[in-house]
Amino acid sequence: MEEHAHESERGNIKHTTVDVSEKTVYSKILPHTLEAGDPHYIGDIYDDNLHSISQEWETNIASSPYLAYIKSVSTAWPHLRYLADFMEISTTPIKWKFLRANEAERRERIQRTNVVILDFPSSGSPIRKNFTSASELETTLHNAPNIDLAKTTTRLIVVEDLSRRVIEILGSKFDIDPTFFRGHIDDYSWYNIRDRWMDPPSLKASIGQQNWTRLRFVRPRYFRTSQSFRKAQEESTHFNVFRRPDENQNQWKFMDGESIIALTRTKASIWVDNTGNGNFGAIGVILVDPTVQEGFPLWRGYRNWASVPSMRGLTQSPVGPPRISLFEDLIHWSLQYPWFPHYNNQNASSQSTLVFVQPMLYIACAEWLIMCEYIKNRLGQIEWELGYPTEFRPDPEVIDVSLKRLHPWRRLIPLYRDMLTETMGDAIPFASRARNTSGSSGMDNRALPCGCSRTDFGDTNADLENILRQMTELQSRTDRLTSVVTATIAMEDARRGLRESGNVRRLTWLAFVFIPLSFLTGLFSMQSDITTLSLTFAWYFAAAVPVTALTLTIALSMSRFRGKEGNVKGTKK
Repeated sequence: MEEHAHESERGNIKHTTVDVSEKTVYSKILPHTLEAGDPHYIGDIYDDNLHSISQEWETNIASSPYLAYIKSVSTAWPHLRYLADFMEISTTPIKWKFLRANEAERRERIQRTNVVILDFPSSGSPIRKNFTSASELETTLHNAPNIDLAKTTTRLIVVEDLSRRVIEILGSKFDIDPTFFRGHIDDYSWYNIRDRWMDPPSLKASIGQQNWTRLRFVRPRYFRTSQSFRKAQEESTHFNVFRRPDENQNQWKFMDGESIIALTRTKASIWVDNTGNGNFGAIGVILVDPTVQEGFPLWRGYRNWASVPSMRGLTQSPVGPPRISLFEDLIHWSLQYPWFPHYNNQNASSQSTLVFVQPMLYIACAEWLIMCEYIKNRLGQIEWELGYPTEFRPDPEVIDVSLKRLHPWRRLIPLYRDMLTETMGDAIPFASRARNTSGSSGMDNRALPCGCSRTDFGDTNADLENILRQMTELQSRTDRLTSVVTATIAMEDARRGLRESGNVRRLTWLAFVFIPLSFLTGLFSMQSDITTLSLTFAWYFAAAVPVTALTLTIALSMSRFRGKEGNVKGTKK
């Protein structure tokens, strides 16, 4: 399959035929590692003018109206400039030095397309269309639909990963707020003071005006060996958006063997237009992260939340979520919606909008529940080490490892609580606004409280509140364990000090024995007449034995006296 790619060099449009069946050799260096070097080679946030290196990836914007629009508004919204750089490179700009000499990889990244369009007519089964060609996607979206049919149809567009062409096509077609794409291209838990990719937080008043929202959650993944984990990290370098699996540093040597659990911070961004401007009753766009194929979802993934069918009338084996990627799971649950009987009581306009948000919210909650169980698993192992020291801590150094295993949770659990609070404070009210104005002239931009969503989002709210409560308890449990482990380490140090003081005491007794012997040896060594040596030996032992006995007697007396003195002081206290 061939695709015509529009590439440019310093402003000159260059039409290149890309054979996507040809194997592309990707750079395997992860950003923000020692191997990648200083990420600020592209400049820092305080540069008044664009860094000179940005001229290397400048693109002719004559055929890219959405990119031109982003560049024009970035003077007033500076954080959007990083999105423009992302589009021109088609991946995070800090990867540029690894791409500048690899034209094949850059062309593939620019054209990358993995999109599914789901059309939900008012009657009948939903229709799925897959797109791996940017040109085919553009043609389909720009073809005028049957207006009468489209007005009663809900269209959901699911996108895995992002590329210049996909952003350009969707952004220009639906006039999407560029902050929707800007918030999805990377995911940092914190920023350095020079980072150009810093995405400033939004005011609640501003969030209330948006017709998009995002969900953040964490997906744990199991790898049998460290080699398998490294393959997954290399696989993540192929993504255009910046995501990667991070080793959890919580392996339990007693049962885990060589296996590794890695955690990937994940985003899903949801944009909704129910104004009818796109010729459909309602249109939604969901951006989801790509999934590495190496390894397995922890415990084979979340639980299937659909009701188990009755054995009566079951003619074929039911199909569950594929669990091969977040992308395919979202499509599966969207096609199966509604999952529960009480959802069928909703009116058609409510269901049409709920299909944009409910499947992704359920997946996020299910992944959070798995994450809670995993944290409980790791904290429980540390509690077992403390409760059964003879079995799990034959080596005193093991307790130090337990403290190191607690440190990641002290750092991560507060971050997870922030993610959950953001979902409850932003995503649920957004979903309520979208649902309550479905079929009207537009979204009601007034920020509604979470309580207004009890009818349609009560189950999700209950799950989120439960998960947040679990995270709060896990944070308290981590703090308590940290105190216990620290106290245990202090006790081990005290015991170690006692053992060392015992060794010193034994050396002191030896010194009491050998000091008088050495003194007498030196005294009798002044004898110069060798013929009287036998007499010297006799006098030596005659003097050494009583002197040594006298020294030991004095030492024992002093030791007993100090012991009695200490007991008397202890009694007075």
